[in-house]
Amino acid sequence: MPKKGGAKAAKDKEDAAPKAAGTAGATGYMFGTVRERAAMKNQDHKGWNYGILFAFAAALAAPFFIPEYRARVADGMREIESAKFLYGWCSLLDFAGSAMVCFSYRCATEKAIADGDESLCRKHSSPLAHYAYGIFTCLFSQFGGTTSTAVFLGQNASWTAGNHVTNAFLLAWWLTFCCPMDLWFSAMKLRAVRFPVQAVACVSGAHAVTSWGLEKALVA
Repeated sequence: MPKKGGAKAAKDKEDAAPKAAGTAGATGYMFGTVRERAAMKNQDHKGWNYGILFAFAAALAAPFFIPEYRARVADGMREIESAKFLYGWCSLLDFAGSAMVCFSYRCATEKAIADGDESLCRKHSSPLAHYAYGIFTCLFSQFGGTTSTAVFLGQNASWTAGNHVTNAFLLAWWLTFCCPMDLWFSAMKLRAVRFPVQAVACVSGAHAVTSWGLEKALVA
């Protein structure tokens, strides 16, 4: 007659075998689970990525310590800032920034309405409400920072100094929402078309923070 203890030990061994097999299949490595090992590898890659990014930024910033190079860059930035098109009626930087703001707003709005956002559906219940709410939201998103700076400094907003800024915004808004056959919005969905506009919009954002924001505050 087999002993009770021997039968229990055999059963424990049988139960332990599948558990060990399942654990080995889940880990796949000697130390840690597969997810933990992947996280460790990602951390190593992040360290290298940050190091390369810092080295690249340092290489770009180094020439700015040379006065002649810094003066040339400043002249180039002034030329870019004053760049216009359509016979001087529209500012290039403001058009690119406004185009990206309007495009992002329309994409976000369409997604929210498709998801069933009731409050947004009410705001866009009529064509007049749709266009009025859209133009004021895009206007504040594009010029809200410079307007706030001007209000705090007791000055006029820089975008009211000339018609070329408002013309650029109105052109970008019209192309995004009212373009025939929706050609502009359809084209902006393509990365190849959107990337150059985004690049110029980044320059516009940098100018908004520096030339149109920080420098204006320091000189005031």
